[in-house]
Amino acid sequence: MSDESALPASSVSNSLVATITAVAAIGGHPEEAVAVAALSAALQPLFEEQLRWVLDVLRRFRRRRQISPQTLREELVASSVKQELLIRALDASRSASTEEKRRAIATSMVEGFESDLAAARENDVLRVIADLDLAHVLALGVLSRPRPLPNLSALLGDVYFETQDLGQIDERLIGLEDRLMAVLVSQGLATNETLSTFNNSMSSFRITAFGQLVLDRFTDEND
Repeated sequence: MSDESALPASSVSNSLVATITAVAAIGGHPEEAVAVAALSAALQPLFEEQLRWVLDVLRRFRRRRQISPQTLREELVASSVKQELLIRALDASRSASTEEKRRAIATSMVEGFESDLAAARENDVLRVIADLDLAHVLALGVLSRPRPLPNLSALLGDVYFETQDLGQIDERLIGLEDRLMAVLVSQGLATNETLSTFNNSMSSFRITAFGQLVLDRFTDEND
């Protein structure tokens, strides 16, 4: 991270540590206040890193949106759903350790600030982005492309996959296939369709429109 973000992150984290210490002291238990102050000071590097992630998302958003602070305030005052979107984005940013996730959050913010309807949609997108890690995104990427492997799902078409296809197509996903597919289905990013052949039936999966929308947030290169 550049020096541009080092001073603000350090300054804000110092204030956060001071606030935690002050709140702990208000409780009337000096020994606990000292212990909490020591813990918060020890965690200061983590606070600073989280703040850098938040600042990175905000910079990406501003580069794309080119919005002034005054205009941003006006939009937020006029729209509670945009307020919710911004709060959700900032909250997700605090745990966005990868550049891919920070890019996805910033892209979702940019798309959401187009209108109240877009903000409502991106609130749902951000809920999911916050829960995804790199393996989930890689799995979505596999499902988003025509399947190159021949199997029984071919009877439905080349956009359908079996669970084991994830690891066979991307070896980084070997051993994670069942868990990943279960998460994608539970989040509405993939759908499970039963295929009957002769006396057998099998589950076949494909990416949903919502899954493609979420994947697009991770793969957008405009920022």
